[in-house]
Amino acid sequence: LESDTNNTNALRDLAVALKSIGEIHLKQDETEKAKSNYAKSVEILTQLKNNNSLSEYDQKMLIELQQNLAKIEIKDSKTLIIREICY
Repeated sequence: LESDTNNTNALRDLAVALKSIGEIHLKQDETEKAKSNYAKSVEILTQLKNNNSLSEYDQKMLIELQQNLAKIEIKDSKTLIIREICY
């Protein structure tokens, strides 16, 4: 039981770290790297949620990350469309 708790805490910490790294990449306009880190964080948090190991606070973080990913994808799609039209 203790190792499960430690594993859950380690996974949560990893998800938070990946979210933070994604935010840094986003500020540096490195959207692909940001998307990759956000997606990994979402994957981990979803796994924890499916195991009923996600706090209410972390569930909110999961929703925020999912929304951020969607915004990045929309932005990328618009940029791609503009490039196709202009070139």
